[in-house]
Amino acid sequence: MASIINRPNKHRWIQYTDSDGKRQTLRLGQVTKKNAEEVCRRVERLIAAKTSGDSLDASTAGWLATLEGSIRDRMVTLGLCEAPRQRRTLEAWIDEFRKLNPQWKPSSVENYEAATGPLLEFFKADRIIDTIKPHEADDFRKWLLTERFNRQTGGKGHADDTVRRRCGRAKALWKEAIRRRYAIENPFADIVTHTRGNKARQHFVTADVAYDCIEAAPCLDWRTIIALCRFGALRCPTEVVNLAWTDVNLPEGFMVLRQPKVEHHEGGGVRVCPIFPELSPYLEAAWDAAPEGAVHVINRYRRHDQNLGTTFKKIVERAGHKPWPKLLQNLRASRETELLARFPAKDVTEWCGNSIAVAMDHYAMATKATFKAAMETRSIFETPNAQTPGEGAAKGEAVNSQTGDSESQNPKQSAAATRRPQKKKPAKSGLNGESGLVGATCDTDHQLPRQDSNLRQGG
Repeated sequence: MASIINRPNKHRWIQYTDSDGKRQTLRLGQVTKKNAEEVCRRVERLIAAKTSGDSLDASTAGWLATLEGSIRDRMVTLGLCEAPRQRRTLEAWIDEFRKLNPQWKPSSVENYEAATGPLLEFFKADRIIDTIKPHEADDFRKWLLTERFNRQTGGKGHADDTVRRRCGRAKALWKEAIRRRYAIENPFADIVTHTRGNKARQHFVTADVAYDCIEAAPCLDWRTIIALCRFGALRCPTEVVNLAWTDVNLPEGFMVLRQPKVEHHEGGGVRVCPIFPELSPYLEAAWDAAPEGAVHVINRYRRHDQNLGTTFKKIVERAGHKPWPKLLQNLRASRETELLARFPAKDVTEWCGNSIAVAMDHYAMATKATFKAAMETRSIFETPNAQTPGEGAAKGEAVNSQTGDSESQNPKQSAAATRRPQKKKPAKSGLNGESGLVGATCDTDHQLPRQDSNLRQGG
């Protein structure tokens, strides 16, 4: 227990016994009785926390954070508390946090700047970070949702998932500040930041539409890009641009995909994906037309910061279709939706490079074809020999995910199937060349003569 000692001229001391049994004195100087009693209570809590090893209660921690001057210096000398932490302005901490993560890729830096820009705009650059309170974080979130200018839409307010990502970055920023003792509490701690996926921006791109876009594509590179996204479920542009011929095994029907987005995860961001029958003819055509010494499947786009969406939008319009939201991502999502309808989710997510939870939230879509098939499917309880769910797919009697037609009831080939390029057996025995990159032209009618496989492999 600590006690107040009244001294002459209204000077007051606080005396207590430390953990070693030694009496210690904290001299407060000329203070009022009320102030002395407040300090005495705080000192008792500090002693109790130090003795038991427990953390300080929020009230005492907040009081200590604002305590400065000679009294704080005396408390540090007596071992009641640590030296005052370094205070950081918002701008200084944002810059420091960026320098603490030199491994970030350019896209991560762009996302970080997009998240911290609104913080500086709302709270101002010279704001001390440990003075920002939870209710102000709530105000910041509401401001993002309703008032901040949205450059993409030209209006005010951002989408809910965008706001969640912004607040998630802010939460991580304060979490590290607390670890470094620049702040005591995280004002964003109670704000929900996990994204849920915007169902309004999901759009299932049918195979017919994909084939229309491939036919309207200006060159072989673009036909391959569309096929890789829609029938291979590759991320665009990173995985599409990074795909090398050394990672494509056409004879055995698989390809190795390297994912810069998740290369820091377990497995190094490398996955193996089947070359699906719909995709194979386009890769074979690209291989046949590849120039001698070509390293990458796509030669037209070598920079990851190029906006492929602008060109693809023109292709979609040229094909006679209205552009849909998230043009390239919805190609990948449509393919993953089809695969989830036919194969186990664990296998599909391994091929596509995401988790089941992420696939359900951001990729899988309910389609009209599946809804129609569910209405037309006979109940499994009608006869004892009825098929179990999924058995039809194994016997080739499942509903075609691209057209919605039952294969067992409609023996005619679908319109999409008739437009697929005829698959041919690969003429090359191996695809493991190590030669340098040679630029390729991208003209609509350009056809390169077939090259000897040994020359293209550098041998």
